Amino acid sequence: MAMDLNNFKNKVAGPTNLARPNLFYIMITSEVGDGGEDSSIPGLLQGRDDFTTPEIDKFQTDFTTMATEIPFLAKASSIPSDTIGSIDVPYMGRSIKSVGNRTHDTWSITVLNDEKYSIRKILSTWQKACCSNGQYALMNNQIRATLKVVQLGQDLKPTFAVFLKGSYPTEISSIELGWDTNDAIEEYTVTFAYNWHEEQHDEVALSGLVLPTD
Repeated sequence: MAMDLNNFKNKVAGPTNLARPNLFYIMITSEVGDGGEDSSIPGLLQGRDDFTTPEIDKFQTDFTTMATEIPFLAKASSIPSDTIGSIDVPYMGRSIKSVGNRTHDTWSITVLNDEKYSIRKILSTWQKACCSNGQYALMNNQIRATLKVVQLGQDLKPTFAVFLKGSYPTEISSIELGWDTNDAIEEYTVTFAYNWHEEQHDEVALSGLVLPTD
């Protein structure tokens, strides 16, 4: 078949446009815990020696605030990969492949830092809630959340999303400083572990993931 740029142009500019890597945002739910009787932050942290009641109430408020700010301050991320292991089953010098376990790697976002370190200090408290210097959180008392990567079309409407279930921050990266660093904004990387992820293609469900306006 002869090369025809018009055919190519019609394909990529047809009913479905090519996706743009800069049209996305990150969301985080304020729903936490394992979905048990009391999955609120106060319910999960009450009785912990390393959290006072005022600290618990403030963390609850801050976590909700973070959920509204993350879509504006998370500037880079990725669509998570899918990996299924493979098991070699040998037979007389040969082998066949058998399906192994599904695994999920860590997932990261890059966050723009503000002068009050608003998001970073909440993430630090979240890490403390998961594993403080004094104690570990029990399995059913761990503060987890659902993170959402929302891909937008050129009309800024959601076209695809991935929900990362059971997420918590494992690493908050350093922030590099330097007297010779001009015309730059501080940023840092946050790495999350999660149990599994689910893709969302349904148009009705995607319509609820609207682009934040404030």
